[in-house]
Amino acid sequence: MCFLCASRLHFNQEILWLVGAAGVGKSTLGRWLADALSWPFCDLDRRIEERVGRSLAEQFADDGEAAFRQREAAAVEELARVGTNAVIATGGGTTTEENIVAMQRVGRVVWLRASPDEVMADFDSVARPLFSSVPARLHRPLWRGLLAERTPGYSRADFVLDRRGRSVDAVGHEILEWLTSRATWVELGEARYPVLFDPHDGAALRFAHELALRRPLAQVAIVTDERIAALHLARYRTALEERGFRVTVALVPEGEWAKRWAEVERLAESLCTSLDREGIVVALGGGAVCDLAGLVASLLFRGVAWVAVPTTLLAQIDAAIGGKTGVNLPSGKNLLGTFHQPLWVHCDAAMLRTLAPHDRISGLGELLKGILLVGGAPWERLVAEAEQLREGEGLAPLIERAVQAKVRIVAADERERDPTGGRRLLNLGHTLGHAFERTAPELRHGEAVALGLLAAARVGERLGSPTGFEDRLRAVVGRLGLPVELDRQLRPEVWDYVASDKKRRDGAIRFIALRGPGEVRMVSLTLGELAKNLALPEGPRYHSQERCL
Repeated sequence: MCFLCASRLHFNQEILWLVGAAGVGKSTLGRWLADALSWPFCDLDRRIEERVGRSLAEQFADDGEAAFRQREAAAVEELARVGTNAVIATGGGTTTEENIVAMQRVGRVVWLRASPDEVMADFDSVARPLFSSVPARLHRPLWRGLLAERTPGYSRADFVLDRRGRSVDAVGHEILEWLTSRATWVELGEARYPVLFDPHDGAALRFAHELALRRPLAQVAIVTDERIAALHLARYRTALEERGFRVTVALVPEGEWAKRWAEVERLAESLCTSLDREGIVVALGGGAVCDLAGLVASLLFRGVAWVAVPTTLLAQIDAAIGGKTGVNLPSGKNLLGTFHQPLWVHCDAAMLRTLAPHDRISGLGELLKGILLVGGAPWERLVAEAEQLREGEGLAPLIERAVQAKVRIVAADERERDPTGGRRLLNLGHTLGHAFERTAPELRHGEAVALGLLAAARVGERLGSPTGFEDRLRAVVGRLGLPVELDRQLRPEVWDYVASDKKRRDGAIRFIALRGPGEVRMVSLTLGELAKNLALPEGPRYHSQERCL
């Protein structure tokens, strides 16, 4: 069979409903999908015939279409109450708002589309009451008229798929790929949105479909840089334009050079001529693009919607999630910013295959941070598979766990107001990491974070009984291909940047100390206390009088 099997699918009482015009192949496709998923299959029209004891043609002739539609709605409601996995092919007219709402309450709806030429080539009018009494020469115009009438109902589907002459296997595989895209939900009251990890080819098409469901025909501005544009822009722009969106593109500088106030002003000026208040900003890029585009979206017209399409491992794990936006000042990173949650985050796994090795390895620094916050089995897996991860193998499960960890923390403390740590725990490795980035330009962000994690482990040990975790962590960092020479980076100029850290309070740094996997806490240290706790191992030990917050 295919790359899927029922044991890999874990849907909770979900029904897959197939809708579409007469003759598009819903029943044939439904049986294929039911076999692939090991789910029961039901043809809604046949079910009604069995219950009533008469064919559809006889029911239409004896009782009229209105009576049949009542039976159809009752059958939909009955199946929606069954509470089990199933694939159901509906009739061509099962398109009322009540029916679609009932279907989506217990599952997902796929609209299968086809052209009249494809349908009419093998159209059986005998079993279709609305066609059986009409001359064959009128079948095509009647079919077109019914399609136009029913399209508003079909368009409420969760997924739209064109046959375009493709085989049942090809169409079925695409639906299975869509079904198995993984989503983690950020729960922030009304700002509830998914972080979608799409592991299959065709993610751009699914992205465009999702946007069409949420904001049909909105003006779209894609913000990206030249390198990402060369790799990914064409397929995302084409997918959006094919769904009817008017798309403009705004190019920004690569990397941290984009995160300047001058770029905020330049980008805002560009977007205000191409978007209105109902427009959508699509951030297609790494962490810098997401930070800049999200900030401008939060400011433009006092706030327009945006969607993050992170293209790097680092951005998919961290930068695109949680609604933090910002740009840098000469005195430090991310000192100007807002909280502006996206409509959703769309992580296209295919983009990770285009990363240069050094970019992938840099992203492992942020992955390591996320897994250290989780601890337990994910940490053990990372340790066991460090060399494979370095080569880009086996990333997906750990990416998902790191995303879940961040989502859980963000949902509990969106705006960093928890005095015991909360969202500030996500700063693990970043207080020193940001400073290392500014004083050692050769370091990429994830590499600087890895050194910051070693610093956090050292502080964690010196504020409690020695555990030896810094040495164990250093070994793992090295196996991931990340830098391990912390002491070389602890230069005097580092402290100038640490002193301007935006998380300071009352002259102290709120530092995230690391004792071991899953063992983190926030402590308040003066700059001198932090420096002394980071002294070289052979130097004098310093026992801080830190204030645990």
